[in-house]
Formats: sequence, C-alpha cells, structure tokens
Amino acid sequence: MKQKLFGGPFLFFSFFLVASSSMFTLVDKSSYFLPIFILFSCAIFFFYLKTDFLLNESNISVVSKDKVDSQNGSASKLETSVEYLLEVLPSALTLIDEQGRITFANSFSEKLLPGLLKVGNHISVTFRSPVFLDAIEKAIAEAKNSQFSFDSSTPLFQHIRVEIIQLPEKIFSKSNGVILIKFSDQSKAILIDQMRSDFISNASHELRTPLASIIGFIETIQGHAKNDKANRELFLSLMHEQAERMQRLVDDLLSLSKLELQEKSPPKSDCDLTKVVEKLVQSFQPLAKKYKVKLVNNLPNDMPQIVGDEMQMQQLYSNLIENALKYSGEKSEVKLELIKKRDKGQTKPGMIGLRVIDNGQGIPAEHLYRLTERFYRVSADLSRQHQGTGLGLSIVKHILNRHNGELDIESNINEGSIFTTWLPKSKVRSQTVHKARAA
Repeated sequence: MKQKLFGGPFLFFSFFLVASSSMFTLVDKSSYFLPIFILFSCAIFFFYLKTDFLLNESNISVVSKDKVDSQNGSASKLETSVEYLLEVLPSALTLIDEQGRITFANSFSEKLLPGLLKVGNHISVTFRSPVFLDAIEKAIAEAKNSQFSFDSSTPLFQHIRVEIIQLPEKIFSKSNGVILIKFSDQSKAILIDQMRSDFISNASHELRTPLASIIGFIETIQGHAKNDKANRELFLSLMHEQAERMQRLVDDLLSLSKLELQEKSPPKSDCDLTKVVEKLVQSFQPLAKKYKVKLVNNLPNDMPQIVGDEMQMQQLYSNLIENALKYSGEKSEVKLELIKKRDKGQTKPGMIGLRVIDNGQGIPAEHLYRLTERFYRVSADLSRQHQGTGLGLSIVKHILNRHNGELDIESNINEGSIFTTWLPKSKVRSQTVHKARAA
C-alpha cells in the first residue's frame, strides 16, 4: 500500500530527469551541467528509496504493535464480556483478587447485601464471621473450590450460603480477580421450614387438647359416672363442645388449604358488599347481646360493588366482626364504615375501604405485625375462652391476597382497634353507574 503511495514521486523525478537531459542536448549549454543535474537527480532518487525502506520498517513495527494491541484488546474484551455475563446472571456474584480485595460485584450482590460489597474494600470488611474469614483465607492460600454456610446478623439476621470458585487465569488476570464468590440467602427457606414445623406442632396441639378432653370424659362415663345420669349429661355436653371445637379447627384448616390453592386465581365475578354485610350484622346480633356489645352498620346503600367471591367475602367479614365482638370487651361498640382515604391522606384509586372499628381494650403494638400468622394469639387463655382457633386473621389475609386486596391494622391500648380491608371495585358496575348518570 505504501509503494503505490510513493510510486507517483518516483515517476515524476524520472520524467523530469529524461526531459531535462533532452533539453540540455537540444540547447547549447556547457557540458558540465548535465552530469551535475544527473548526480542531483540520483541523490533525490536515493533518498526516496531510503525513505521507502524506513517506512516499510515502520509498517512492520506498527503491524506487530497492532497485533499486540489486538491481543490485549481481545483479552480486555473477554474480561468485559465475562463481567457482563456475571452482571446479568440472577445470583449475587463477587470477584476478589489474591490479596482478598473486591474487584467486582454485580447488582444482585448489592440487593442481597446492600452497602457491604464495595469495590476496593477487603472482603473481610463484609462479614465478621470467623467461619467466613477462615474459608476465604483458605481459598486464597490453597486455590481450591469450596462451599459452606454461616449466620450473619448484619444488617439483619441472614443464613448465608457461600460458594467459592477459582477462576482460570486465561479469563481474568490476577489484578482483575482470581476468585469468584457466590452468595445466596437461605433465611427464607429456613423460615418456611420453621413455619411448616410450627404449623404441624400447633395443629397437633390444638387437636390433641379437645381430643384428650373427650377421651377423659368417655373414660369417666364408662367408669364411676356410668350410672350417674346428671354427670353423664354434663360430660356429654362438654364432649359436644370439644367436638365442635375440633370441627371448627378442621374447617379452618381446610379453608386455609383451599385458599392457598386458589390464591393465584383471582375471582372474576362481582359481589355486593352491602348485602353481605347486612346479612352478617343481622346474624351476629345474638352474639353481640351475649358479649354486651353494640353492633352498628354504617355502610351506605349505594356502595359500589367489588370484584369478589361472595362466599369468601362472608367468611372474611364474619371473622373480623366475630373477633371484634369477642375481644373488644363489654359495653364497647363495633361499627362498620366506608372509607375513601387512609389516615395519612393516601388515596386508593379503584379500591373500596371497609372498616371494622371497635372502642374496646386495644392490642399492644408489638403484636400487630404478627396477628395474621397462623395460630398466633395475643392471649392464648382469652382465645381458648372464646373458642378461637387462632386461624381467623390468617384466613382473612389469604382471602385478601386472592382478591388483590390489602389489610390495614391500627390499635391503641384502651382506645380500640381498626381493621380496614381494601378491595378492588367492579369496573362493570362503575360503567353502569356512569351511563345511568349520563342518560
């Protein structure tokens, strides 16, 4: 390519030399001008050849340098592509060098361990766990892959699973990182296992208690109370109560199981909450009299319909109203009201808020966030006294989950409690009302 570029000047000087020689031959001039001019032209041609040779050497060096740069660029591109791959993988991945300094951490690492994996920091700054630090030191010293788990309390309790993988030097240079660390949080899986274990334990306990009572009453009737008619009738009545308690527990367990299966298939039918609540308020009046509580329905008659399963709506508000009647205390008042905004003024567009309010004893703040857990009770003795199963609010939560709804709980000691459900409005009903007004 360079020879073609400098071929033009060579042809020009050759043409100039021939033309000048011919001119000196034709024109009568001194004979010594011709050899001087020829010498001058040869000198120019020599410098041209010398320049072309230097350029060729320069081209060779440039080509060899380009090859080296190309190789370095390829390695750099490879490292960049691997980092990109580590970034998009749905795992918390971190690279460290031979000194234990963090050279790379993907976005999933930041989500799992916010603020802990900073590039440039030593990996020992991340966790103070001796198990973790010893494993990292061993991985650097022995250059072997390993797996282990440890518990961390920073910033919150986590059970961390760690996989250490040695990277080949062809992929990453020592300065860019030689060890890949994969973090995974096993806390949720452990919590689920613990909840499952607690659920089985609690369910077994709740069934065992009435069952033991029934067995004891049967043994008494078969023994010394066999011919005692009065005690026999008493024990049969108590056995009936315990059997009903077991029946309620089994029904609630079956309801929870069914709700869990339906949770990802929201209902599509419409439901008139006004009618549902009216029927429930009427049916709960005897229970309200029993506990000396006033039950008031303040819902408007023209309340919009919701998208919901009518049977599950009855179950949802039945649990909320029954709890309010049983636990608010004597001479309290339970009201059902419609709400459009939360206390802080936050609107819920497309949602209907229905409140169950009581002015009773209230619930301590430390219990509020656990109220929807299965078998969780603020007072176990009071719950058993009122024949509660400990599953009512858990059923409420699962029904709302299925209906894409929400539950707000507010309570103050000696002031009362407010349970607010938010449910999506029916679009069909809204369109019908709009057309009616337009007409």
